[in-house]
Amino acid sequence: PIHSLTGITAFVATVQSGSFTEAAERLGITKSAVGKRVTKLEEHLGVSLLIRTTRGISLTTEGECYFQECSEALDLLDKAGQQLQANTNTLMGKLRLDLPAAFGRKCVMPILLQLMDEQPQLMLSVSFNEQFVDALEEGLDLMVRIGPLPDSAHLVA
Repeated sequence: PIHSLTGITAFVATVQSGSFTEAAERLGITKSAVGKRVTKLEEHLGVSLLIRTTRGISLTTEGECYFQECSEALDLLDKAGQQLQANTNTLMGKLRLDLPAAFGRKCVMPILLQLMDEQPQLMLSVSFNEQFVDALEEGLDLMVRIGPLPDSAHLVA
């Protein structure tokens, strides 16, 4: 459940920072909220993870093992999120284009060359053709034509 994840996050932050107060600052919540989340996590697991004293906190034996596993899991989740964010800014795959020769070479190719420099994982296949071709049959992602377009229900113009 989601409360377990918030409890795990609070627990790991508490251990890493050494106190509920610093964990609260790091997480942007109150000290009592951190304590409650850790307590609920312990209740959910049925085991004490932390030894609380007036001088500070320390890990129980179970807490040490749990902390190691949870830290690695949270690091893995952070890494997955960072990778996903990086991938959303990266264009990748193959894009097939068919352009009119003069317009394509003079107006579109400079833009495509710049795009390829900026997005090295994008592969472009560009052909130049003046005649109307069936984009679906040819496997084209984008076809540019200048002039009247024959009526076609499966094309967006």
